[in-house]
Amino acid sequence: MSIRYFNQTKEWSDFWQLANPGKGHKVLYFENQDLATYIYQYPFILGTFFWYIPRGFIVKNSSNSQIQAEQLLAKIIQSAKENNIIYLKFDAEKDFHFLFNESQKSEKKLQYLKTSILDVTEIGFEENIQQFWKTNKNWFETNFDKRTRYGTRKALDSNWQISLEKSNENFEAFYKLHSDTAKRQKFGYHHKNYLEKLFDQGISRIIILRDELGEAQAGWLGISLGNNMTNLYGGNSLISRDKYGQYLLHLVALQICAQENLSGYDLGGLEEGKGFDLFKQGYKGNTREFIGPFDIILKPKLYSIYNYLRKLKS
Repeated sequence: MSIRYFNQTKEWSDFWQLANPGKGHKVLYFENQDLATYIYQYPFILGTFFWYIPRGFIVKNSSNSQIQAEQLLAKIIQSAKENNIIYLKFDAEKDFHFLFNESQKSEKKLQYLKTSILDVTEIGFEENIQQFWKTNKNWFETNFDKRTRYGTRKALDSNWQISLEKSNENFEAFYKLHSDTAKRQKFGYHHKNYLEKLFDQGISRIIILRDELGEAQAGWLGISLGNNMTNLYGGNSLISRDKYGQYLLHLVALQICAQENLSGYDLGGLEEGKGFDLFKQGYKGNTREFIGPFDIILKPKLYSIYNYLRKLKS
C-alpha cells in the first residue's frame, strides 16, 4: 500500500499557505522527470529563511530514481542559494538515504519520524457504530491487540453521544479539549486560528464524544486526502480517559474510512517514550519510518549563531 504523506500534496500546501499569511511563509514546488516535492519556507533569524522538505520526494516514475534524486536536490540547493536561504531541512523515505551523510544529521525535527498505518480496504461500512464493530469482528480481531479490543468494547458500553458535525459548537469543544490536554500533558499545540482554518477546509473531519449530559469529553481532528485518513490532533478529558473515549475516537475514524471507501488510516506520529506510543501500537498497523532530519547548511555563520542562541535558551 503506497501512501503519499499528506504534506506532500497540493491540498495541504494550499491550506498551509492560507493558515500562515505573511512573515515570509510560502510553498515552492520542484520537479523533474521522475520526482517532485513541495518545499515549505519558514522564517529564520534576522529576517532570513530556511526551507523544509517534508518526507522527501514524490516518486512519479521509478526509472533512474537515484540519478534523478541527486539532480533534483542539486537544483533545489542552487535555487536556495540564489534566494539566500540559510539551510535546508530534510526528512525522507529510507530509499533516499544516499543523498545524506551522518554529519548532516540534526537534533531538531519538525515532525515525528515514525507513523503507523492501518490498511482499511477490507472494512465494511455500517451506519450504527455497534453494528460496525460486530460486522467487522474478524478484521478487528486481526488488527487490534487484546488490550485495544478490550478498551474499544468498554468504550462502546459507555453510552457516548457521537457527533461528526462541522459546527462552531463542535470546533470550540474540540479546541478546549485539545488545548487543555496539551497543557495537562505539557506538549505543544497550534494556535486557535490555525486549527480553525484547518477545520474549515473540505479535507478535515471531526469527531466529538459527549457524555449523558451532553458535555464534550473527547475530540479528534483529522484529514481525508486521496485514499487515506490521517489522525492529526486530539483531546481527552479525565472522564473520557476513564471511560475509554480515546478508543472510540479511533473506531469512529475507521468507520469514516469505510464510509468514504478509503484504503489507509494513518494513526499519526510514533515516538518511543511518548505516552501515546504504546496506545497506537495496539492497532497493529504497518510502521512507516523516515530518515533524518538532515540539515544542508548553506550559510554556516548564521546557522551557528542560531544554534548557539537555541542552546542558551534551553
